[in-house]
Amino acid sequence: MKWLIGIAVCAAAIGCAEPQPDPAGEVRIVSLSPAMTRTIVQVGIGGHLIGRSAFCSGVDSLPVVGDLQHLDAERLVRLQPTHVMVQRTEADVEPLLAKLAAQQGWTVVAHPIVSLDDVESLLERLPEAFPDVHIGPACDALRTRLREARRPVAAAATLRVLIVGGGPAPLAWGDDTYLGQLVAATGANNPIKGRVWRTLTLEDIARLDVDVLLVPSEGPDPDVSQLEVAVGADRIRILPFEGIEIPGPHLAQLAKPIRALLSGDAAYTGSP
Repeated sequence: MKWLIGIAVCAAAIGCAEPQPDPAGEVRIVSLSPAMTRTIVQVGIGGHLIGRSAFCSGVDSLPVVGDLQHLDAERLVRLQPTHVMVQRTEADVEPLLAKLAAQQGWTVVAHPIVSLDDVESLLERLPEAFPDVHIGPACDALRTRLREARRPVAAAATLRVLIVGGGPAPLAWGDDTYLGQLVAATGANNPIKGRVWRTLTLEDIARLDVDVLLVPSEGPDPDVSQLEVAVGADRIRILPFEGIEIPGPHLAQLAKPIRALLSGDAAYTGSP
């Protein structure tokens, strides 16, 4: 029923008209993913963004057109993008968005982003998705940085490291998530396996009995009081970094601080 209502809104807004090509051939991008928005800016075409999700940061002046769960079809049609970016697989694109794109002649760039492999493959794909803008060299440079960030080192070869957020419901990162892969490059062993995030109880954390609890945080002072109860303050390492909860090429900067923290530099301040 929700899908049908959305189609009705579309019909009322545009009369299901034929696609209207942009006479200037301008690239106009709507991003429904904070990760994709950040990546678009980082490869140098942020000036082509014309719409965003409510969760995208750094582009506050752009109109909000929805997110992965809710789409403002009328506003999206009025913006007339050439490309719509979504952090999903092709098969999982919302039916309403797929229908609008087919009617209006938009290109939907659908790409899941869980791991650094996903980030690299997105960077490889973007020059083909946007052939009218010269971003190949920028994408190649960012991919090179990511590969260097994942270069194996022996900083923590004997450690068992759990990556877990602070707060009342600790969320653990699997070893094949983007942060998990950076930790894996140090040789450390993460007991949470796969491309997953898993909610753990304090009892779960205590039972895992890891050597280091690595706590990613957007700021320098996350609430780790409950984690201290589970494992003790001496095992906790804080990893503060703006944008740490958003997968993207900017995370290559975290390789050095992660290596420092896991090799014993607990005084690291979080400035890559």
